[in-house]
Amino acid sequence: MRGVRVYPYYVKDLDGKPKLQFYYRLCYKGDKLLRRGFTSEAQALSAAALHYENLTLGVTEKKQKKWTINELIPLYLSHLEKEYRDTTAYTHVLTFNKYIKPHLERLSVDNISNLTLSKLIMQFERVNLSNKTKLIAALKLFLDFLTKYGLDKNLDYSILKIKNVPLKKTNKQSFWSHEEFLSFIAAVKNTDHKLLFSLLFYYGLRIGELRGLKHQDIDTMNDLVFIERSITNKTGKGHQVESILKTNSSNRVYPLTKEIKALYLLLDKKTNSEDYLFKSENKNSLVIGETSIRRILDEYTKAVNLKRIKIHDFRRSSNLYLKSLGFDKYDRAAWLGHSNPNVTDTYYTPTDEDLKSKIKLKIDASDT
Repeated sequence: MRGVRVYPYYVKDLDGKPKLQFYYRLCYKGDKLLRRGFTSEAQALSAAALHYENLTLGVTEKKQKKWTINELIPLYLSHLEKEYRDTTAYTHVLTFNKYIKPHLERLSVDNISNLTLSKLIMQFERVNLSNKTKLIAALKLFLDFLTKYGLDKNLDYSILKIKNVPLKKTNKQSFWSHEEFLSFIAAVKNTDHKLLFSLLFYYGLRIGELRGLKHQDIDTMNDLVFIERSITNKTGKGHQVESILKTNSSNRVYPLTKEIKALYLLLDKKTNSEDYLFKSENKNSLVIGETSIRRILDEYTKAVNLKRIKIHDFRRSSNLYLKSLGFDKYDRAAWLGHSNPNVTDTYYTPTDEDLKSKIKLKIDASDT
């Protein structure tokens, strides 16, 4: 195709490994249009062809052409990667490929009817996913895109309703009391590990936020800790992605506690401020992996004979500790980076069995 060139290029993930990708450059009426991020030369050429056709066809012609969904998928994925930032685009692409594409890819745009949507909703009902409203949002996003290519604008979107299965609040949520954490941390001899788990417990950091910490985020002059980024493992892509935090409430600044500051000052200072705080044992990776943290946690837990908890349970433990200190749900939500205090109160507050036992003892004592 005239005016189109496809080029290979390499990107490095956080593990330092080069990854081959392709981009195309399209020259049209003096403009040079470029799209990146294709995994193969064929995919880049296909997207370029559709891009060119999209430019040359008028609005009426675009709608009159008998488009197939399969033709439009590369253009739609390119649209997502252009319109949304990396992590959001990745989520949209993953949801589309897993839940929507298999049911629609063999259809043409003019075959999509209310009956098609009703059958798709029935398929969504069978999906083992707690927040199914995300599927509806992803489907509406795709349907809105298809309206440019002749999709009937009179489709009944009220069909697109699905019962969201609420997360069950269980009384068996795992957490550690402050006393249990103290017995755990006393057994940890490695300074890096002691700092890592102290940050998880006292600040209630998410695992991605912990891994995203850099030395520049620990301000020992002003006694502050900055939470500004996250490291995410991208399933299916085989690498880790650094991203900014999604909400304003997630971006937060903590006062640096005396204990955390003392531990940090014990670390090896032969580092750059841009270096991640917790490096990987693997020389090919710049930051510690989630699997390594889980392994270390399990080793120390067994050593002190404590009940096993997950990494995310440190957030619940931190919330319960703050509650025991007398802080209300609004204070705790601000500390944990929640925009909705009800989330903090509903899903991050385990049942305190000790408190229940104390209440029972008082009731029994008053009856005698």
